[in-house]
Amino acid sequence: MNIMINSIKKFYDKAIRTSLLAQDKLTNKWYHLFSVIELQPEETYPYNIPNNKWQNNCVRTIQSKLENYTFYLNVNDIDSVAEAISIFDDPLNVFYIDEEKINFFNTSFTKEPSGEYPLIFSSNTHKDEGLSSVLPQRKSGILVWCQIDSDRKTEKEFILSSVSKEMFAIRQLTMDWLGFDLIQKSEHIGNIYLSVPNPYFREIDVSLSTNPICIFYKILERKNVSEPLIFRIIDRHGEAIALDKTFEIQNSIDLIKLPHEPHLFELRIYNKENDLIAIQEPATFVKTIQLGMSIKRADFHVQVGTDKGNKEYVVENFGIEESLLIGKPQSFNAECYFENAENQRKHHKHEKRKEFIFFPGAKSELEKSQFKERAKTIIRDILNQSNDSCYICDY
Repeated sequence: MNIMINSIKKFYDKAIRTSLLAQDKLTNKWYHLFSVIELQPEETYPYNIPNNKWQNNCVRTIQSKLENYTFYLNVNDIDSVAEAISIFDDPLNVFYIDEEKINFFNTSFTKEPSGEYPLIFSSNTHKDEGLSSVLPQRKSGILVWCQIDSDRKTEKEFILSSVSKEMFAIRQLTMDWLGFDLIQKSEHIGNIYLSVPNPYFREIDVSLSTNPICIFYKILERKNVSEPLIFRIIDRHGEAIALDKTFEIQNSIDLIKLPHEPHLFELRIYNKENDLIAIQEPATFVKTIQLGMSIKRADFHVQVGTDKGNKEYVVENFGIEESLLIGKPQSFNAECYFENAENQRKHHKHEKRKEFIFFPGAKSELEKSQFKERAKTIIRDILNQSNDSCYICDY
């Protein structure tokens, strides 16, 4: 962990720790239910806290009306980034409430990932599943290190087969303060996470241009941060990788020319040390939108006889209008390209003679002949260099 975190910690000003704790009223034992330590650049913000009354760099809510447990949801500032990292490395030995050191019942943790580098997640602003759904929402994407409660003692203590008052209290606290239901995400109970928003930018917008074929990107950089990045673009067509290429990025707004239209587009972003620091998950660009419309045409009044006399019902008549297609539909599989090439052939006579049509934009017969001979030479060289098979596509 040290190599990666040490290279980026200079971009952060402070940290915030959010913790959910429980204390047994009878034995006074403390249970650690959930914690997130987030390193924060200058312009970031914590969870959406309903009780935003900070006192001594801390805000807290307490649920103590239960018979057996008192629950504490505690949010506090950590002034030093180095201190925050140290707390994550040894989290439960340095926990204080009202200047009193807390000793926890659960003390066995496994650090993941086990190597130097973090888990990388894309923007989690619309995520409702997985690890990133329980962390503060960041459009920049996040880097995450984990301390996993390996014994699962806390989960076994509080997650029962039937809903208990304690489970209901945990649900209400986490939904009101953190925006998710920890009971429904019980695999995170007891765990501690170090969540790090991307240090270089707040957001990246990517769109597709088809004329010319290129990717348009816009990087919303963080305040006082401007460092070169490396984009790795991976384009998949089915199981085949059609493109896997890196591009050095110097400008915050620019175009990247591509050899063909992408199908399943994936973007991986590296810093100048070649550390993976952000991803955009594989996605297909939207090129066609079909809109359907249903219009009410009339109301039919129907009289139905009943034991109490006639009763009137209204039946609405709707008609479906012709759908509106925005953009050009296109399939992105290999068969599509071969089928289009076959359907769009114009030179049937030459095709029957097994001749190729090269460079149809030639301005004269002489130029056409020169282009044709040049193409034959090129194809001859390609065939001679092939080791096994060589496919020639008429496009």
